[in-house]
Amino acid sequence: MDHIQSESFTKKKRLDNSYIFQDGVREPEKSIRVTTGGLDQIRTAILKDQLYYFGGETGKNIGMLEGCNVHEHTTAVLLFRVIPQSTIYTFNDEVYLCFGLTPDYVRYGGTHQYAKLRKDDFQAGDECQIFDGNTDHGIDIIFIITELQKKTKHVHYNGVMGENRGKLYAIGGSGSYVEFYNITRWSEVEGITWSTGSVSISTPNGIYLTRSKTIYRFDNDEFVDMGHLLHVIKQFIMLDNDMYAIYPGSYLQRIFIDGDKLKAFEYDVIPDHKIAVPAKYVNCQ
Repeated sequence: MDHIQSESFTKKKRLDNSYIFQDGVREPEKSIRVTTGGLDQIRTAILKDQLYYFGGETGKNIGMLEGCNVHEHTTAVLLFRVIPQSTIYTFNDEVYLCFGLTPDYVRYGGTHQYAKLRKDDFQAGDECQIFDGNTDHGIDIIFIITELQKKTKHVHYNGVMGENRGKLYAIGGSGSYVEFYNITRWSEVEGITWSTGSVSISTPNGIYLTRSKTIYRFDNDEFVDMGHLLHVIKQFIMLDNDMYAIYPGSYLQRIFIDGDKLKAFEYDVIPDHKIAVPAKYVNCQ
């Protein structure tokens, strides 16, 4: 069975609150070494078996987790800031970083009209930028970041993204609509809506999303009520085809799915942390 690595990323050069869980047992603390500070607001994505992080102090930093070391790369930055309302998802060997929000949104009354406006390096709520990982060119590592030219019909900040039946979906957010991307344009799925504040994970059986403690499965353009978790969560994670639900400083729940119903069991208490990732991407010796 794979393990969970839970890292408390802070501005320190060394991280002292990192744990590995194996079969419900928390192993001794490990440390992750950080070459640069300002990782409090990072967001992560796994691309081609490499863990990347985005955001940080400027909102545009790009870094990688290599062994027990976190390296921030100064040769390239994102086109737009990653903010708490942004959505990040890996699809077809590219990371989609989508749906930001400008500071003017609140200043002008919080309407969707202003959520579609871009200002400086703040992304609008209907836009995406794409990161394709690193490409070696001799001794240099070059990051390629491009802007997706097609915009969604509705804004999706505070929403989620996922993959189902070969299509990329933007689900919910402040616009409450569901759209899918078919290479040439975004198209709305008629007749269904979804709210904000969800946690999601994509699996071969569908996209699982939360609404408070209730889990729904989105498959073939339909939502199905699957049942209830024991606690609200902040993150899903898959290990060896098993699903876990995490809330920092609370219980790690293991989820079993049988047809259209699920059961959740308390697996262990997980310490407070910023992210949790499979330990195979850490490779600490």
